[in-house]
Amino acid sequence: MKDLRNIILSYRQIIYGLLLFVSSLFFANEKYYLTLPLVVFILEFNAIKIFLLNFKSKIAQKKYLSLLVLPLLFCLFSAINKFTNGNEIYSLKDYYSSFYLFLPLLLISYFVSSKTFYRTIVVLISIEIIIGLIEYFASNVSFFIKVPEGNWIHSKSVLYDSRVYGLSLSSSIFALKVLCGVLILEFTKFSKSIKFCIRIILMIGIIITFNRAVLLAVFLFWLIFLIQILIKDRSIVFTFKKLCLTFGLFFIVFYSFSRESFNFQFFRGEDSSKETLNYVYDSKNVLTFDDFEENSETLNAIVMKEASLPVIDSLNTNKSKIEALDTTGFLSKLFLASISGVNTSGRSVIWLNYLNFIDENLLFGNGSDKLMLKTIDQENKSIILIHAHNSFLELFASNGLILSLFFLLILFLNWTKKNFIFILPILFYSIFQYGIFWGISFLDVIFISILLSRTDFLKDESF
Repeated sequence: MKDLRNIILSYRQIIYGLLLFVSSLFFANEKYYLTLPLVVFILEFNAIKIFLLNFKSKIAQKKYLSLLVLPLLFCLFSAINKFTNGNEIYSLKDYYSSFYLFLPLLLISYFVSSKTFYRTIVVLISIEIIIGLIEYFASNVSFFIKVPEGNWIHSKSVLYDSRVYGLSLSSSIFALKVLCGVLILEFTKFSKSIKFCIRIILMIGIIITFNRAVLLAVFLFWLIFLIQILIKDRSIVFTFKKLCLTFGLFFIVFYSFSRESFNFQFFRGEDSSKETLNYVYDSKNVLTFDDFEENSETLNAIVMKEASLPVIDSLNTNKSKIEALDTTGFLSKLFLASISGVNTSGRSVIWLNYLNFIDENLLFGNGSDKLMLKTIDQENKSIILIHAHNSFLELFASNGLILSLFFLLILFLNWTKKNFIFILPILFYSIFQYGIFWGISFLDVIFISILLSRTDFLKDESF
């Protein structure tokens, strides 16, 4: 029995990597992520015990303050916020809130930051990309889940319309794992030939998932990474060769899959400047929430407003059937000025709804309950829930200004100021997608583990 425990302990970082990856697959849900802190707690029990035993004598040390005391205070204040300003309680599950997972997330991330864990993740992501590539050539979005006919691959002329799911529940989840793979590869030790092959596989993954937020985050990362090389080696010729190799390889892969220009694919063949906030359904036949039997999840969501006030005023319609989007608030005006002439693929309407909510609930947000918008899918006659598509808007709308700033302060105090070039692309990606701050998710664990790591990945040759 003791030998078995020793074997498990010697492979525990591989186990952590497998558990995290499995939790992101098509058959899993958020509950799968809870197995990871449980397993980490069991296998790292002695280290946790020593940490807690030293707590009394070393409470003033930054490590104990930022990893335990402040997170505990955040959870306490969030609980107070939830039960004074949060959602109505309709059932037992409404007592749950994602802030409960902050301490388990820190626990996981503190213990998984190792070369074996990251190597395991990169290899598993590469395997998923190979499966995704087979799906792509079979013109099948997913071999593992049934998708609506409208999501089938009908044409490969626009890469956005031929995105595959790999082993994931959606192309977006698949794409964020590819982003993680691109970041991790640069500090994970492989032989040169294997690293080159994995880099090609990851570039293929970028193409077959074609997520614009991932593309921008990857380009930003490669640029910063190459500047870092220039500063470190001070060789312009070497950096230029590396630059040409990196971007050259990417565009070779890109043009192997695309018959169109990069600009055409990036903007999905559309005019990048055309977007309207004034979309409304045919008011004569529009369904309302009164036509549905709602559950606690939808009852606690905020109605998404889809049309601006001037447009509703100009329509010969029953105004009570259409929620007006107010664009007169300070944050809304600031946002509209900043995106003038930019196509956000519909995100502008979602972001404006969240900005309006923050304007009206600045201090305490949604009482530390995750804010979701609800709208009616008129075609499929169902209620759909929409998150912010922006981690920071979701954070501030859910928790309010005070607790959100406190949360970001805790992360900043835990950040070792190393590995900035790996943190920045994740933060950038999370401006356009709800990437981090879910509670516990694939990207949250990667992000926090890099943030907490005491190892400077670019200087430590073991990585």
